[in-house]
Amino acid sequence: MLRARGGQGQLLLVEQDQELAGQMVAGFNKAGVPMDHVSTLQQAVDRCLHGAPDLLILDVALPDGDGFSLVDWLRRQPGLQTLPLVVYSNREISDAEMAKLRLGPTHFFNKAKVKPRQIEELVLSMVSRMRNSPVTSVA
Repeated sequence: MLRARGGQGQLLLVEQDQELAGQMVAGFNKAGVPMDHVSTLQQAVDRCLHGAPDLLILDVALPDGDGFSLVDWLRRQPGLQTLPLVVYSNREISDAEMAKLRLGPTHFFNKAKVKPRQIEELVLSMVSRMRNSPVTSVA
C-alpha cells in the first residue's frame, strides 16, 4: 500500500491516552489504512525494531520517557532517520523543541487546538502523497 519493498504499509501511533488512541485507530481502519498502537517509549522502540512503520504519530509525553528520546533513537537507526512524523502534544512545543523532534516530513499539533479527525485528514493526505510519489527501494 505505502511501501515499494513489499507488504502493506503501516502507520504507528505512539499515544498513552487509550481512549484517544482507540478513536484514531478506528478512524484510520475505517479509511482502510492499517495502524498499530503502542503506549510507551519501549513499546515504540520494540515495534520499530520488529518492522519500520511508514509514518509515525507521536505524543511527546509517554509514561516511560518522552518523544524526544524516541526521535533521538530513531535518528540513530538505519532507514528511520527520515521517517514521516506527526507530533500530537498536549502542550505548546517551542521552536527549539521542534528542531529536536524533526525527522522526515514533520507536522506539529496541539491536542487542545486540533481534533483527532483533523489529524486523520492530514495523515491521509500524507499517505496519498506517499502512495503517488516514486519510491525507491531500501537496500
